Amino acid sequence: MSAAERRLAALTPDDLVQGLRRYQWPLMVSVGVLVVALAFPGTPSQQFDFGGDLTGVAPYAGRQAGGGGAAAAGADVALSATDPTVGAAPGLAYETLLAGPAASSGTGGSAPPTSAPTPTTTTTTTTTPTTVPSSEPLVVTDGGWAQSALSSDSEVPADGLPVETRVGETTRVSWVRLSGTETTLFLIVRRATPGPLGEVPAVRACPITRSDWESGGEQAMEDAPAYDASACVDGRRGGNAMSFDLQRFPNRAGGNGFVLVPITDVGVTFEIVLSRASE
Repeated sequence: MSAAERRLAALTPDDLVQGLRRYQWPLMVSVGVLVVALAFPGTPSQQFDFGGDLTGVAPYAGRQAGGGGAAAAGADVALSATDPTVGAAPGLAYETLLAGPAASSGTGGSAPPTSAPTPTTTTTTTTTPTTVPSSEPLVVTDGGWAQSALSSDSEVPADGLPVETRVGETTRVSWVRLSGTETTLFLIVRRATPGPLGEVPAVRACPITRSDWESGGEQAMEDAPAYDASACVDGRRGGNAMSFDLQRFPNRAGGNGFVLVPITDVGVTFEIVLSRASE
């Protein structure tokens, strides 16, 4: 029998108890390390320092038991405890740092800082509405009329503008000066007398060539203002009014004014009395 066998045969239960007591601290530390390793599995790079604190560092994905864990995924949690069974060894403790996965920039470096969102600039454009000048109707501001010895000599109201032809001869004409911004002149028809052959009264407006004419009625035909017969516009009858499109005349308001003459022909007879009133 060898010496080692004789020693094993000579061991008593008391020797085993004394041996366990002698090596209880290394055994308990080993068991503790094993428990921690099983409870918090880490990487092979974990290092444990037995110089007083047992510290293990490993990335941990924030596991939670039953939803009641102290840390969410990716958070850093530090767990520290002192084993109550090793109270005889002051300062012996273990501490495990559970580190969440570090953000990666794709090159192994630290995660780039998150840039603040670029502020959005809102530009408010104020558009000033274009002021459209209000239009003003053309109205008669001054006027007069004249007649020849062959006229019918019928009564003409105070605001009347008579136009007449007898047997193809012009026997009454009127003239007006205007104001306003519109292009069409509207005159009320006070009286319209067709000729014996049913001739319909027709009137045209011709631009006056000079401004020194006299206002008022019952003047002689030779005192009527001269006009440009090649630039006349025909009036259009509509209901109880007659209209004249004066758009071609830039100085239709103010200026020299217009003469109202009959559109006549051989043997034509009619009379019409227009009004200088605006209504």
